Amino acid sequence: MGITCSKRKINSQKYVQVQAKPIQASLSTSKEALAFCDSQDLANIMRTKPVKQYLQDVIKKQQIYFDSCEQLTHIIERKSEILLRCYNDFTEKALKIKLIVLKYYNENFLAYQKFEPGCIQENDLVANETMQILLETIIILNCLMDKNFDEEQELWWGNDYFKNRIQNLGGIVEDRIQNDQIVQPIVQYLQALINKVTQSLPINQQQQQQQKPFQHNQSVVNSTAIAQVHLTKFYNDLKLEFARDAGEEQIVS
Repeated sequence: MGITCSKRKINSQKYVQVQAKPIQASLSTSKEALAFCDSQDLANIMRTKPVKQYLQDVIKKQQIYFDSCEQLTHIIERKSEILLRCYNDFTEKALKIKLIVLKYYNENFLAYQKFEPGCIQENDLVANETMQILLETIIILNCLMDKNFDEEQELWWGNDYFKNRIQNLGGIVEDRIQNDQIVQPIVQYLQALINKVTQSLPINQQQQQQQKPFQHNQSVVNSTAIAQVHLTKFYNDLKLEFARDAGEEQIVS
């Protein structure tokens, strides 16, 4: 009888100890999932599908987690040379989108993460929105690199794409006519996200964020410098090609 009671007591204690331990599960997104997000196949599909629901399905199916933000920024940062190699009418706008998104991440989101706001619900909202805009930026840049991209027919992130998300962030959707259908929707969305981040910071940090002059993060500086070097090389190569073609025409004539 005593032995039976003793066994039950030991089992009960073990059960309590196991339940008390937190489950440490890694949510890191796999390399395969990140490679799929950066694929031209995904960019092409986004040009033809009902994109809002489709992208949510991709995030869920591929298990894209918001702890992969840093990896997503690395993918974006490496885009400068590729963008310039695929130079077309949208390249300059693509580089602008790349710069403003990385600026938000480095200057606003990283500062936000350090303070760990008390409201976990707000924390998750900002983190998930940040993860999603980084993923969307990768797809957008890949779309803009395609020389067959049709701005009028395939601009999936224009119009009301960000409307509901801006409202969820407490922002106001502006009804003014957009002069730049490619860049302006992202600028408007990022402004709502930046406002949400700023409001969630402690009062003294809010003031610093609002008063702090723009300072390029080093990775952004390097990325911009690389873009400038390759853009200069691109134009020089173009001039040499024109000069060579002109010379060949003179010889033929």
